[in-house]
Amino acid sequence: MSQIERHIVRKRVPGLPGQMGFEGVEFIERNPDRSRLVESFPVLNNHPKIRYNDENGKPYILYYPPVTGQPAGKKMAQREWREFDDVESALRAETLIRDIYDKDDGDVAARTKSVIRMVSSLSKQFMGQVSKEDLMEMEKLAAKVFVEEKFANAVSEEKQMVVRQVLKATRKDIREQINPPRSEMILGHVRVGLVQERIVEQITNKAHKGVVETLKRERAVERFMLEQAADYAEYVSTLKPGIGSPLRNALPGIEDFFRRNMSHEIIRLKPYSDVAVESRFLVAGRADNLIDQAILKGYLGEQEASRLLNFGVPQIRHITVSSFHNRLLGIASKIRSVLSQGDINLLPEEQRPTPKGLFG
Repeated sequence: MSQIERHIVRKRVPGLPGQMGFEGVEFIERNPDRSRLVESFPVLNNHPKIRYNDENGKPYILYYPPVTGQPAGKKMAQREWREFDDVESALRAETLIRDIYDKDDGDVAARTKSVIRMVSSLSKQFMGQVSKEDLMEMEKLAAKVFVEEKFANAVSEEKQMVVRQVLKATRKDIREQINPPRSEMILGHVRVGLVQERIVEQITNKAHKGVVETLKRERAVERFMLEQAADYAEYVSTLKPGIGSPLRNALPGIEDFFRRNMSHEIIRLKPYSDVAVESRFLVAGRADNLIDQAILKGYLGEQEASRLLNFGVPQIRHITVSSFHNRLLGIASKIRSVLSQGDINLLPEEQRPTPKGLFG
């Protein structure tokens, strides 16, 4: 089974191949320990299939790999939470699935529609007189389409059933006779199953489309807030010092902005949560605050957090003017670097620029 097909719910309901059931379904957790862990995480933007680890910013997305070898007639599906390193990797995976299962133009949709057209064409031929030669040509056509549309070697039980039944319809019956009514009936059942499969694909596309849209909205909001922070830091870095100066007046404002908006509760997903947490600490955090320490370690890791904490980085209001300006410019530069890298990471791997070596 292809990697993409593993994301689809397959419930073995007699007479309804590939149906996505809605009630009375028994779920099997592929990893119960992980499920219990992930279900303790907060939901992202009220989307029930997306959660995020509020201690490190990693997103988790629910998916349903297939179950095989279960008792006939039992509605069952596996359930698993996928972990992603950052919002871009989650978006790439979900966009790929959505595009492949697009209700009109996706790869899976196109293949299924091609097989439906072939089955409909065969059904029409069986409405008239069918010779031995006609039957052989129909079998060849069916085999050709199954190979081209990747049904022939599919692991999916539904696709295997389609292949077996269509080939059965294009052959003589048990009495070695050409039997058009029998063949037409078989193909009619196959076509119903294929149409139901298209409904599954449309439901799948809709579910993943919702995940993609939620992730895109969250990413856009977080990037907007970071862009605002970078602009604010660059602006304040240009102000002049002195009693009653614009710089002195701006200090409480920028501290308040970073304390409120660069919080891990506002910027929630990697990679943006990391730079938000770090910049908040550098502007308004305190090295002796146990909560700030725990947040830093959760997002930046022990080594990087310890580097900041061991140096005893003071709040921005307690450093010299030149250090103040340099720190703000450094924060703005790092934020813009993360934003730029996020755009690159959103591209498919083959479209990303090749990293330069030591000599360019």
